[in-house]
Amino acid sequence: MQDRFAHQVHQFGEAVFAVAFGGVEHGRQRGIGLRAPLRAEAAHHFAMNDRRAQGAFAGVVIRRDIRPLEKHEQMITMGLVTGFGFTQPCAVATTVAHDSHQLIVVGTDEECMAIAANKLKEVHGGQVVVVNGEITGIVELPIAGLMSNESGQTVARKAANVLAGYKECGSLLNNPNMQVSLLGLVVIPELRLSDLGLVDTKNMKFIGLVD
Repeated sequence: MQDRFAHQVHQFGEAVFAVAFGGVEHGRQRGIGLRAPLRAEAAHHFAMNDRRAQGAFAGVVIRRDIRPLEKHEQMITMGLVTGFGFTQPCAVATTVAHDSHQLIVVGTDEECMAIAANKLKEVHGGQVVVVNGEITGIVELPIAGLMSNESGQTVARKAANVLAGYKECGSLLNNPNMQVSLLGLVVIPELRLSDLGLVDTKNMKFIGLVD
């Protein structure tokens, strides 16, 4: 079955992602915090509900669907994420995002976020890292945005480049691409980012970005 998300939108402009950085200067900000050890242990995602969310990186979910979207349907949702340790103007994006496998983009710079989203749109899915406006690592996964039609050796080499790209961004997390994919897993605590909005998974309800 062909993935139609590449035909649902035109190019993503920087303005789409700039929204995620603006409009949250006042009030208490809610966001997803990531507390992950540098060793091979499970990360702990926690809810931020105060001024600690200021300066957090933008997280964006773009809906991918097997059917065309109606005009009234919301397609892009925003959130705040912190804990990845990014220190450069950068963005990471993936269509491997359990369980719904939407397109998730996390970044510190709207231009880089637009480049990352547009690249995955072009190649029909995968994982990509953009640093200072340049793609530093990419794994193309054109089969449903989850699988490759290239050899295992080629995919392993490209995956290593993606992980190296996270380090260029400044992240020292163990397996950071998995941490990005878990941002959209709405069945684990405490806050998750879905294509319908920010989800309080402990109380099973949608909540706003700003209190």
